[in-house]
Amino acid sequence: MQVEVFFLWFLEGSDVFGVFRASGCTSPEMLASGTMMPSRMQASHRKHQQSGSRWSDVSAVGFGVVLGCLAFFAGCDGGSSSSTSTGSAPSESPAHASDQRRAVPDTSLKITGALAEYFALIQQDQLGAARVRLRRYLDAQPNEGLAHFLFGLTYHVEKRYGPALESFARARELAPTYGQTAYFQGWAMYYMGQPDEAEDALLWYIQGSPENADAQFALGLIAYEQGDLDTAANRLTESVNLFQQSERSRDAEVGKALVRLADVRMQQGQLEVAQQTLSDALTLIPESPELHYKMSQVLRRQGLVDQAQRAYDTYEELWRSKHPTTSFPE
Repeated sequence: MQVEVFFLWFLEGSDVFGVFRASGCTSPEMLASGTMMPSRMQASHRKHQQSGSRWSDVSAVGFGVVLGCLAFFAGCDGGSSSSTSTGSAPSESPAHASDQRRAVPDTSLKITGALAEYFALIQQDQLGAARVRLRRYLDAQPNEGLAHFLFGLTYHVEKRYGPALESFARARELAPTYGQTAYFQGWAMYYMGQPDEAEDALLWYIQGSPENADAQFALGLIAYEQGDLDTAANRLTESVNLFQQSERSRDAEVGKALVRLADVRMQQGQLEVAQQTLSDALTLIPESPELHYKMSQVLRRQGLVDQAQRAYDTYEELWRSKHPTTSFPE
């Protein structure tokens, strides 16, 4: 069974879980609601929304690691679960890792057999069970790169990026042309405060998957944080375009990319462009308090005081409706 994946991207500090659509599976809903998350993710999502962060609603549908990109880009053959299956494509020799890593990522590699079963456990949020099985698998086949990748993925879903990076590093040594490892490694490095290393991993990854809007989005965020506003604008614009072209995209995915692009335009002093970009985002996610707050700021900077106040009033109203038991952030 070929698994088709819809990506729901996470933003800074948000709760991360890819939402999958496969034959016989429930259709995904927006991650912001928390209703389609595993129980652990729902609890963490509610905690994040109640933390006083002004931006929790957009971050819930925004950037970060997408568990689902593995199945969509590389494929996940859930029908190859016979007892004779070894689980995945053969790993590269570690001795050739540095040479292979310079090659274009191989997007034909698929997770099959036993490893596909363990991946399904990760999708079902049975992370402990997946780790136990993957540990046994690695005891028998310690040089299986894709097994190390999945082992790291179990930690990544829990936002335990330190141990995730250890497994991803080993996975890239053993299967250096498997692009998805670099994708998740890049996001983990970003969250661990390693933007340069994250950029390197993601730049290598997009050689094989330039159409990944979320990878372009991540590179735009990194450039923005590094103060390279022109590169950030280009990357985020490309991300918006790719999201819009994809049949799998959701309005919130396009909207969150537009929000960050508006941030860049504001930093560049292009206030009218930023205002239009936020207006475009508001047509997609009109119930986002963050967007109305940002709109109030860009309007105020243009001297449009009355419009700015109306946007701020809408922000307050939406915030209180979404956080009825939370003190208002100041």
